Amino acid sequence: MVIETFRAVAEAVGAEHTAIRISPEHNIQGVLENDRADVTATYTALVDGIADLKPAYLSILHKDPADEMIQDLRRRFGGPVLLNTGFGTVTSREDAIMLLEEDLADAVVVGRPVIANPDLARRWQEDLPLNEVDQATVYTNGAAGYTDYALLETVAS
Repeated sequence: MVIETFRAVAEAVGAEHTAIRISPEHNIQGVLENDRADVTATYTALVDGIADLKPAYLSILHKDPADEMIQDLRRRFGGPVLLNTGFGTVTSREDAIMLLEEDLADAVVVGRPVIANPDLARRWQEDLPLNEVDQATVYTNGAAGYTDYALLETVAS
């Protein structure tokens, strides 16, 4: 059903405007993928079922980006693959650089750092301090914690 839905969306808006995120073996909220052979077969079938469309990208959330299954999915997809290393730890600037330097991903997805730092690219480029995520505002209603983090002041030249 996922492949059929993805194909229908791609047909409606164009595959170049369509992407998907998968989280093999993420095992949260009672969704357990503990049978490695089944997980591999499931996600291989999914990626094989959409790769010919040439979607915008494939986003993969997995604790070990170097894992052979993850890298096989990347090869099978054949287009840009974005990686996120998971909820357990926040992906740091150093983690992101390592993933790219080791050619484990085409881009790195970071959630919490970019939410708390709307100017994250500048902060990482200039090695500036980061705002911390306010955990009390995560997954709550309203804008608090999503649109109210401070930008660094522009330094006058």
